[in-house]
Amino acid sequence: MPVFRRTVGEVHLTLVATDKHGRPIADLHPIDFVLTDQGQRVSIVQVQHAADLPLNLGVVVDLSDSTHKNWQKTQAAAARLLGSLMRNNDRLFVLAFDTQIELQREVDSPARLSEVLLEPGHGGQTALYDAIIAASQGSTERDCGQPRRSALIVFSDGEDNHSTHNLYDAIAVAQREELAIYTIAIHSRHWKYPGDEALRLLTTQSGGRDFIVSNDQELERAIAEVADELRNSYAIFYHAPNSLPNGRFRTIHLQPLNGSLRLRSRAGYYLPAEQEAGK
Repeated sequence: MPVFRRTVGEVHLTLVATDKHGRPIADLHPIDFVLTDQGQRVSIVQVQHAADLPLNLGVVVDLSDSTHKNWQKTQAAAARLLGSLMRNNDRLFVLAFDTQIELQREVDSPARLSEVLLEPGHGGQTALYDAIIAASQGSTERDCGQPRRSALIVFSDGEDNHSTHNLYDAIAVAQREELAIYTIAIHSRHWKYPGDEALRLLTTQSGGRDFIVSNDQELERAIAEVADELRNSYAIFYHAPNSLPNGRFRTIHLQPLNGSLRLRSRAGYYLPAEQEAGK
């Protein structure tokens, strides 16, 4: 029989919905918002709780000189986060870096995180963007086409002085891999640090969120909010209008129809140059 191919631009987005106080919305529906793709309004195919989907979670830990002093605090925080979040069918990927990647490993159980996250490095310069790209690709490389929600949690101050890639390379890879990036920087919120803007761009463009914490209590609160968002986010599926197989970036915009509703997702996506729809 002859083989027929057609381009089908099915888009999958992970969406965070909260009220104006930041509390998760439990019953989001397609009629609650308008979505535009390249400026054109689209029909929502499906909205479902992302908690129903398996989770790909990558944890990226900065061991460079500027953050090395916070290592023990970061290690304990990461272990608590994963212990409260992961389920049996989820996948956990851990990467630690300084000048280079010091540790890159898939972990079969959150209970083993403390064992895996033994201090593997001794400081040095910071290759943050290279680490994010490696973690983005490593955390999604075995999806096998099955729907999953994917996120990276990055413990870093955002300063990079050693990567071969730049900030926009890291953002583009995260968007292609459909990864929401969450960042946690440990320093005083009364001062603006050079890496703060880089972390803000990484998170806003990928649909995640950046946190700056200055003490243990704020760190615990940030961890709880990340876990809450990952448990209460939504998965949206729709067909891109006028989709051309050119591999270019397509921008999206979400407009809530309720004034108290707050929506957050990545800034857009890349439609693969060729997609096989069926036979």
